Amino acid sequence: RKTRVGDCDDFAFSVLLIRYGWIKALLLSMFSLKLVWSPQNGIIPRHVVLRDKGLYIDSTRQEWRKELYPHKKPIPLGPFAPLMIIWGLLH
Repeated sequence: RKTRVGDCDDFAFSVLLIRYGWIKALLLSMFSLKLVWSPQNGIIPRHVVLRDKGLYIDSTRQEWRKELYPHKKPIPLGPFAPLMIIWGLLH
């Protein structure tokens, strides 16, 4: 749709669900979700981008791409990814 409004973590997890199914998506989320510095806020990391098979996708640019642009400095979420997903589902 034209307005790309929505939670970035929900978008990333939805893409994993579509690609891999529930159980595998939950397990993969612990390793493949990346937290990146938002270009709007250089202090607080607050945007989730999905990296899968060497490509990136997120809620702001909803197509697979090789570069992380416009985002910078990926930081792995690791075990915090499922917590962010659960938090996003509850709120």
